Amino acid sequence: MSRVLIDTSAWVHFFRSGEGLVSDEVARLVGSGNAWIAGPVVAELLHGTRSPRERRELAVLLGTLPYADVERGDWETAGDTLRGLREKGLTVPLSDVVIATVAKRLNLAILAVDWHYDELPARRWAPQADVDG
Repeated sequence: MSRVLIDTSAWVHFFRSGEGLVSDEVARLVGSGNAWIAGPVVAELLHGTRSPRERRELAVLLGTLPYADVERGDWETAGDTLRGLREKGLTVPLSDVVIATVAKRLNLAILAVDWHYDELPARRWAPQADVDG
C-alpha cells in the first residue's frame, strides 16, 4: 500500500463532514497506518482550531502519524518551483509547494482537494491507483 501525505484541504473535508470520498479515504489511510503529516499541514490545522480542547485532541491525533520533515534543500527546491510557476503565470501558496516538495523527496503521494497540486511535481493520490493494496 502507498504512503500518503494528507494535505490540509483533505483534513478539512474529514473534520467538517466526516462523509464522502475524501473523508472516507482519510479515515482509511489513518486506520491502515499509511497517512503521513508534514509541518505546514500541522500548522494550518492547529491554526484552525476553535478551543484548547479541540487543539489538544487534534495534536494527539496528528502526533500518531509519521512525520515528513522539511529539510534545508527542500526550501531551495520550493523556491525554484515557485519561480517556475510564476513564469507560467500561476500563484500557488508556499506551504503547498513545500508540502509537494517534501512528498516528492520521500516518495509519498498527496491526498489533496486543492487544484494547484495538479501543477506541482508531487504525485496525486487516487485510491484506484493503489495496486499494492
